[in-house]
Amino acid sequence: MVASVTTRDCAGMRETGTRRALRLVWQIVAWPVQAWRIRQEYAVLAGMSEHELRDIGLSRQDVIDASAYKAGEDPTQMLATRAEERRRWSRRH
Repeated sequence: MVASVTTRDCAGMRETGTRRALRLVWQIVAWPVQAWRIRQEYAVLAGMSEHELRDIGLSRQDVIDASAYKAGEDPTQMLATRAEERRRWSRRH
C-alpha cells in the first residue's frame, strides 16, 4: 500500500523546516548580544565585595568558576544552584 501525501502535509513540513531555520538564524544573530550580556553580568559579580557576594549566597570562588564558562555559555544556573545549596545548608546548621 502506498501512502498518499497531501499538499497540506507538505505545507506543514515546510513550515516546520522554516521555523527551524528561523530559530537557527535568530540564535546566530543573537549570540553576540547574549555573550555580551553574560560578560556584563559577570563584571558586576566580579566587582562585588565578599560581603555583597555572601548576601546573595555566592562566594568569590563561585565567580571564578563562572569565568571558566566559554563565551556565550550562561553560568546562571550553576550560580543559582550554588546559592540555593548554601541557603539550605545554612538553615540546617
